[in-house]
Amino acid sequence: DLVSCYRTDGIGLSAPQVGVNVQLMVFNPAGVKGEGEEIVLVNPVVYKFSKRLSVYEEGCLSFPGIYANVLRPDTVKIDAQDASGAKIKVKLSELSARVFQHEFDHLQGILFFD
Repeated sequence: DLVSCYRTDGIGLSAPQVGVNVQLMVFNPAGVKGEGEEIVLVNPVVYKFSKRLSVYEEGCLSFPGIYANVLRPDTVKIDAQDASGAKIKVKLSELSARVFQHEFDHLQGILFFD
């Protein structure tokens, strides 16, 4: 399953990365493998991006060894469903917002170096 694949490496993974065409992702908002609780988001929709932007070097499990500086909003607010199907609202900032946006891009067919 997606969570098992995610745990092998990295801090986030989206379903399309493992060949599953659904709007689902799992990531660790702490940004550190093995720390904190993973979040599973189903059908996420961003309803607000912050105006403040930051550049940070990103990599991807789909492209080992490739890194790029990526400009992203510092904060995002999203609507989604959790793993049980309950509707949730989530506000993410800093690294957790960046990891979410990276995985959200995969759901939209966008790669971090595009």
